[in-house]
Amino acid sequence: MGAPIVIDLRGATRLDPRVVGAILATVEAADDLDVPVEVLLGPADPTEGLLAATR
Repeated sequence: MGAPIVIDLRGATRLDPRVVGAILATVEAADDLDVPVEVLLGPADPTEGLLAATR
């Protein structure tokens, strides 16, 4: 199992259908390869990704 794919949708209010399709294709491909996927939802990250970069 590899490192997880992280899809950060925090702060997103609307997504273009093409983006949704790309996300679903990514999740499906990751599942086929047994790679975990994390989808982050909720309010925007006030640190602009600094917290994620320090993990």
